[in-house]
Amino acid sequence: MATTRREWRNLFVDADDDGGQGRGTRGGVDDRGGHRGRDSGDVIDRRGRTTRGGSGRAADRWSASPGAFARASPPSRSPRRPESPDSSQAKSKPFVVGHRVKVALVASSWALLTAWCLVRLREAFAPDDRGPRTRADDLPPVLRRHETKEQLEHARRGYDLPPVHMRAGTKKRPETKTRGYDLPLMPKRKETKLEREHQLESERRDYDLRHEAQHHLNDRTIRLSPHISRPWLYRRSNVLSVDAKDEMALPTKKLVLTDFGWNHLNATKGLSFSRSMRSREILRAFADREDFDPTFQWSEMAMEEVEEGLEEYGKIGFDPSLDYVVMLDVETCFESNYPLSVGDFGRNADTQGGRHVGSKYESTCYGISGCHHYINAVLTSPLFKKARSASLVYFECGGAGFHAAYRKSNPDPNLFIFSLSSSYDVQHMTKSDFGLPPPALNPVTLSHDQRLAVDECDESDRPYTFTFVGSGASGIRRDLFNLHNGRDVLLMKTAELVARKNLGELDETYETLMARSVFSGAPRGDCLFSYRFAEVLSSGAIPVIHADGWVLPYHEDVVDWSKCVVMIPEAIADKTLDVLKRIGAKRRCEMRRYCRDVYQRYVVNPEAVWAGVLDSVDAARRKYARGSDDVSSREG
Repeated sequence: MATTRREWRNLFVDADDDGGQGRGTRGGVDDRGGHRGRDSGDVIDRRGRTTRGGSGRAADRWSASPGAFARASPPSRSPRRPESPDSSQAKSKPFVVGHRVKVALVASSWALLTAWCLVRLREAFAPDDRGPRTRADDLPPVLRRHETKEQLEHARRGYDLPPVHMRAGTKKRPETKTRGYDLPLMPKRKETKLEREHQLESERRDYDLRHEAQHHLNDRTIRLSPHISRPWLYRRSNVLSVDAKDEMALPTKKLVLTDFGWNHLNATKGLSFSRSMRSREILRAFADREDFDPTFQWSEMAMEEVEEGLEEYGKIGFDPSLDYVVMLDVETCFESNYPLSVGDFGRNADTQGGRHVGSKYESTCYGISGCHHYINAVLTSPLFKKARSASLVYFECGGAGFHAAYRKSNPDPNLFIFSLSSSYDVQHMTKSDFGLPPPALNPVTLSHDQRLAVDECDESDRPYTFTFVGSGASGIRRDLFNLHNGRDVLLMKTAELVARKNLGELDETYETLMARSVFSGAPRGDCLFSYRFAEVLSSGAIPVIHADGWVLPYHEDVVDWSKCVVMIPEAIADKTLDVLKRIGAKRRCEMRRYCRDVYQRYVVNPEAVWAGVLDSVDAARRKYARGSDDVSSREG
């Protein structure tokens, strides 16, 4: 800050109590910034230089210099003399003293603020040995000054507030039903140093395992969930000790993934294999199961030079005493209508990570016959030769199902085919071929009251007996449209529903119409299956299916569809209402409950689909082990 002329004057007066440097009787500070002699009229400037004559040219030049005061310095000191009461020093001293007091106050304020900040930072980053903070700890000291040492200690032990018997002036009495609990609250035992170290070590190990579990697939576009317990990963991890690995309970089943395509050891080559969004969801659900082993490398197991012996098998994560389930890491589903119902595989393809998007006809694995070299490589691998039980799961999402001739030339019972549109008219192995539920394109989310009505067999909120909205893609659907009566039976095309809603004739949408129906149709369209099958199950209604020969999802011992759906032959579609009227209220209640349970357990999401697939594989192997039918076919 630049020093003003008045401040310089005050400093000079304070430095020289005599009021001037000369010996004259007349002194003081002239208006040019210097001291004037008392007798001679000399002017002493700020640098201590004396100029003869207060009105001389030198003095005028010095006073006229623009930078004189900026370059000046206080004059040399002289012996103090008794000051006169009327001198100019008496007028300037109060200002100088006030300025010094202000500087001292500002400096002390900054020092106090700095000390306060350092104390707060130390409290924030210092370790808290008292355990979890409580409500009493968060109170300011002013509000806690009346608490005793015993009350504060009790608050630190984990209680939100001290009990009644610890307040001042009351007697101690047994503590019962504190904070509304039936059991008395026991004081929290203070952790020892060793227990605290064990806790920190456990937390550090869990963090390392979760961090390690996020980066174990070769396909980096699939991020493994860190919230899933992975015993096979923990078993082969270097984080756990040998004793901890020996004490860990391991499942009897291991899920493994091949590394032919998406999971290829070369991540760049893996991105060259196209994949649908449906296959991506199925793969993620497979990898997020607890019995999935992310450390298993298929290429290591498939090597012929692997020596027999538990020691060599343990190095590659192979245990012959386990049940293995293998999934192919190549596109076999080719879902073209999910999540967008557009019939285009490219618009429903997975593009994350820059994955290649091509036509399904470009893939060498389009159709189960074209994928035979991958299937054969798995079925003839050492794992299938040496393991106690090994199963290959193949998903087929084509509208026409897999080719009938394939099963005749490849009747291996270790190959389990799950097909969306499989038919009994083709060669279908009862032991290992099952249906697959389609994904719900427009699932219905029921409210709490609607779910409660399903459990309590309440049909008061479902005024419609039978409904269906869709396109007239097949003759069976056009036959159903003739049953429409406009009251409790609503069977119409999607465009008609939209038009009636816009005109105000019908205040329903596609989802609300199913949620307010007792029966809802899922007839076949261009293919045997219909996406409305899963949508009807989500709405709490009973599916009515017109699709001759369609293989329903999963093994018959897993889901008994006769307790849930109504199968009506296409030849008697005009008698549908008569068939539905013969189903009583008690039967309808049981069917709705069973349908809702099946949907939540085996259909609602890809994780539920995998639960149904694995349960079907286990049921088929149990049935085969009991000596039931071997390779057979279902006709008609």
